[in-house]
Amino acid sequence: MIPPDVIIELISDSTANTDKTTKKVVYQDQVRVPEYFWFDPFNPEDFAGFRLHNGVYQPLTEDEQGRLISERLGLALVRWQGVYKNNVDTTWLRWATLEGIVLPTAEEIAVQAEEEAAQAKQEATQAQQQATQAQQRAEQLAARLRAMGVDPDQV
Repeated sequence: MIPPDVIIELISDSTANTDKTTKKVVYQDQVRVPEYFWFDPFNPEDFAGFRLHNGVYQPLTEDEQGRLISERLGLALVRWQGVYKNNVDTTWLRWATLEGIVLPTAEEIAVQAEEEAAQAKQEATQAQQQATQAQQRAEQLAARLRAMGVDPDQV
């Protein structure tokens, strides 16, 4: 069995002791997961990460932006304040690029796609209106030329 590259444990008051001790040792000694993180969504300051080094988890230090870096994934774990699942406004754990761009959730991608589709539809409608106006203008000019005795199709 190949272990996962990363485990993120969401902890709570009732599981924190087990998550930080027993499970951490299992992930380190038996499963040998290269990186282990924990986060308490009810206490966002309880955020830690560890990287396996010579068979033992070594604690990670947050960078200057308060992020923990996953070398395995080339991403940063960040605490993000906002509205997410079931319209809950709280501090969430999100992945971000090393440059600081928070990766969008599936819902955010869907909203963005809808916005882009609406924008494209609006632009297509405007282009169609402009084409219709240009056609009408061409027909008006052709009618004027005919009234002056000039065949616009022969010019």
